[in-house]
Amino acid sequence: MEPITRWLQTILDRTAQKAGMLTLFASAAAFGFGGLIGGLTVAPWVALIAFGLIGCTEIVYRQRKTQAIRLSQAKRHDQNSAAFESFLKSRPHWDPKEFEQFTYGGLQWKSIGFEQMPFPLAITGPFCPRCSNHLAERSEVIFPGRLRVSVFCRCGYGCHLRLPLHTLTDEAKQLAGVPK
Repeated sequence: MEPITRWLQTILDRTAQKAGMLTLFASAAAFGFGGLIGGLTVAPWVALIAFGLIGCTEIVYRQRKTQAIRLSQAKRHDQNSAAFESFLKSRPHWDPKEFEQFTYGGLQWKSIGFEQMPFPLAITGPFCPRCSNHLAERSEVIFPGRLRVSVFCRCGYGCHLRLPLHTLTDEAKQLAGVPK
């Protein structure tokens, strides 16, 4: 009896580690429900179906949550801003200039460059459409595994974005004509 108990404990530990405790508890509840409804012949099938569906949903949710955490912790090194800063360091007598302010994705952006160069080298933003302050980004995972990215301002403005902010920034750079 001892080897069977150890084997069952090993299986439960691995299952809890891979799929999660919610999946285990829901499968046990489904086994009991299947036993009440259809007896011992139906109970294992109901438990397996519940395990598969809930386990798959939980794994997708975990993966999306990990993706959201990586997305929020990733250093989004802006190469165009680096080019702008290197120009500014190498030519300290050049004067920075704001070329245009435009709206993209419901947010405000500014293209910047130098008086001595007639084209933008980078963009700044996003800025709040109400008060023109910088916006903060928040990524969260909504069950079952949908990623929701939102921006908010201290004036109370907030909206949900269709894309992560760094992707929206790349598209705004293309729209502004910033060279790659």
